[in-house]
Amino acid sequence: DQQGRPLAGATVQYVRLIRVVSVTGTHPNTQQMPAPGEVAVHGEVETDSTGSLTVTGLPVGRYVLCAEVRSAAWLNPCIWQQPVVVAVSDGATTTQSLVLVKGVFLNVRVRDPKGLMPQTPDGIWSRPKLKAGVVYHNGAYQEARNIRTGSTGHDYQLVIPARMPMALRLFSTDIVLTGEDGLALDMSGSKIPFEAFASQDRNFEFTVAREATQ
Repeated sequence: DQQGRPLAGATVQYVRLIRVVSVTGTHPNTQQMPAPGEVAVHGEVETDSTGSLTVTGLPVGRYVLCAEVRSAAWLNPCIWQQPVVVAVSDGATTTQSLVLVKGVFLNVRVRDPKGLMPQTPDGIWSRPKLKAGVVYHNGAYQEARNIRTGSTGHDYQLVIPARMPMALRLFSTDIVLTGEDGLALDMSGSKIPFEAFASQDRNFEFTVAREATQ
């Protein structure tokens, strides 16, 4: 962290930067075709009790390093800061430090008393009935993860920086949400301005009122 203390249990992702000659397919089946001689390499490793990790046998190249602690509100540098890029040379050992900055959790609770949403978490192959996320800077968007689903509703979560003006965006073509004031939200992409404070999670709660009119 910024005080130099080791972060155990952090998940570090590494991706080799390569030249791409073509991109085929559509999300989530998009495939990138590396240029001749290029090798696509990626993976993730968890840090030990000293905050360290080692990856061996990597091809020569430049690698982007991302990191997150999934149980705590540390900001992933690949999302909220400048990505860390490290060069790996042939037959050499490269050492790189990652410093994570503390953020806060954005928690969005969606109550579903009428059971209008699926009873299973959003999946890769299914179209979610609701998307929740934040808009920041010059229109950049970051989606929150559907971390919990039950008979009473859905929970969405995202680690965000403190003291950064942003807007909560909720989108759905299937359902209509109401806020704590009982008024219906604009489900074509509502933008609710807010700003989080350090050491204080930002919580929102909404209710599924009805299915959207087709």
